[in-house]
Amino acid sequence: MNTAITHSELILYYYNECSAECKAFIDNNLASNPSWSAYLEQMAELFHEFDFAELPHPTTSSIILEESLSYLPTVSHD
Repeated sequence: MNTAITHSELILYYYNECSAECKAFIDNNLASNPSWSAYLEQMAELFHEFDFAELPHPTTSSIILEESLSYLPTVSHD
């Protein structure tokens, strides 16, 4: 495997979406690559800054739905 791991591969690793070969390589070499660890720590910090578990208020959802429906083209069934 290519020993130069990219940020893209580290992102895929973080989300557990990289290949098995890539995951094994990173797992085996993470301790000896502090820059990888630092990047993954940054990813975790950024991820936790955004609260993805919070859903919009129902009123907000209703307003967005109503507004989006008002922009749909009308279809004539002549």
